[in-house]
Amino acid sequence: MSANLRKTLSLLIACGLAWLSVAFCLGGIVPYDFVESKTPPSALTDKWRILGADQLVALSERALLGNNLNKAEQAATNALLRDPTHGGAATQLALIYLRQGKILEADRMAERAQLLWPSRCSTNLNLVRFWKERKQPEKGLKLLPEGCKQ
Repeated sequence: MSANLRKTLSLLIACGLAWLSVAFCLGGIVPYDFVESKTPPSALTDKWRILGADQLVALSERALLGNNLNKAEQAATNALLRDPTHGGAATQLALIYLRQGKILEADRMAERAQLLWPSRCSTNLNLVRFWKERKQPEKGLKLLPEGCKQ
């Protein structure tokens, strides 16, 4: 093997190992002890992570349980912006608007959720809860699919 070929091969292997090392550090794969900063590797990549609509709805639900209506509304709105066909996000926004006293927006969002996911049991059960809080339980029960009544 010629000297130039050996040097080129060594350089390629070193570059590959350096690339893998950086990729593992940014991905949080290497042990925490080997990372120079005091922040865990996952904290370096969290700001790059893009949450999907389901994750944003879950974040909104947690915020709503903690009575943080602004954070809940922001997460549910972002979920609906990320996926305009997400009936769960529309249902979540309806429940948030109801708590905030925005009755017109709440009703409109509940009707939108029913149009988006008419056969999804979780959405429909939340809508039954919504209409029950609005003192109109018959409206929620009328829209509930047969498979969800069990």
